[in-house]
Amino acid sequence: MYQLQLNFEQILRLVKQLPIEDKLRLRQEIEKDTQQIINKWEYLKKNHQELDPLNPLSNEEIDIICEYLKQQNKPRPTIETKTKINVPDNFNEPLPDEILNSFYQ
Repeated sequence: MYQLQLNFEQILRLVKQLPIEDKLRLRQEIEKDTQQIINKWEYLKKNHQELDPLNPLSNEEIDIICEYLKQQNKPRPTIETKTKINVPDNFNEPLPDEILNSFYQ
């Protein structure tokens, strides 16, 4: 499979040349992909499930969810914990073992 290295502006110029029917199809495909990501997140949230470590949300998926919530005037998702977590002055310090272990229980 051959892949073209195109930036956003180049892709946009190509899309603008498409007939309206193809633009609508493209929009539907993008909306379908976005909706699948939103459905995945809503399912996890509704069922109080943690993300599957073998299939986590990607940074792109998280960005899409945040943009969706922004458009819906909803706050960004937060993490709920049973215990409080103290954030060290230096955020880059490793977390204590007890907190790390709690993610895997």
